[in-house]
Amino acid sequence: MIKNLFILTSILILSTIAGHAQRHQVNGQITVFDSIPVMNAQILVKSTDSTYKSDEQGLFKIHCSEKDKIIIKAEGFVRERIKINEETEKLNINLQLKSNPKNREIALGYGHIKERDKFFAASSMHDNNNDFWRYSNMIELIEGKFAGVDTYGGKIVIRGISSVAGDSTPLIVVDGVRVDYEYLKMISPGDVKSIDIIKDGTTAMYGSEGANGVIVIETKK
Repeated sequence: MIKNLFILTSILILSTIAGHAQRHQVNGQITVFDSIPVMNAQILVKSTDSTYKSDEQGLFKIHCSEKDKIIIKAEGFVRERIKINEETEKLNINLQLKSNPKNREIALGYGHIKERDKFFAASSMHDNNNDFWRYSNMIELIEGKFAGVDTYGGKIVIRGISSVAGDSTPLIVVDGVRVDYEYLKMISPGDVKSIDIIKDGTTAMYGSEGANGVIVIETKK
């Protein structure tokens, strides 16, 4: 009896040690447009069905297996699935908004983005209601579709917030990633799903890079 109890106790101790050995801590941050924190996003750990949430800075800390999968969910955003391994210690997850004109309002309504970080576009165009493919390049498309946009010396300038003097090129974000002006020239208008032009006070959240306005482009995947 005592011998059996000893064996059972040993097995329980070894199981507990093995269980702790498999636990793996991962820290991370969830953002949109590379810099805006996404709070209250759900992080689901597949191995345990445990759910965590990102804080006001988009930061999170989870415990999972050394080989695991996590799912990131937030209303108004495309769901992300990420594989975890024993070398994963930190994750920087940049979510993308779903292709719907109201997703910004949805993200705000569900408390995923702070009021001070809200990013309403001054103008918005979506390919399902437009003829992007008719334009030969992106500069011609943007100038032709948006009344508040001009071109000087082949470069885009958003009227009302910048001058012709010096570098007045707006910040360009394509599929959630900041790109340079030359990259914009490489995009085919027929491959574009939506374009947002941001030129009000909310461009301040992009820092000095957004001082001349922001062009947000989503391509067809």
